[in-house]
Amino acid sequence: MTLERSFGKVIDWRRVTRNDYMMSMEPSPINDLELRVLLRSALSNATEDHDIIFHGIEQSYYYYEGYDPKTP
Repeated sequence: MTLERSFGKVIDWRRVTRNDYMMSMEPSPINDLELRVLLRSALSNATEDHDIIFHGIEQSYYYYEGYDPKTP
């Protein structure tokens, strides 16, 4: 079940930098508090905003795959 369906919220990845995300991921297997705080601060009620949704997909490629949307 997604955040959108469970809580009526989505993460606005425009509010999360790659560096902050990666730094909060490091301790997350032991203690996920830093990650939860970071993501909670980026929650949005804009579940119908396609810019937020598609930016989130683009950011996941950037964070995990090294894809840079600014580079052809």
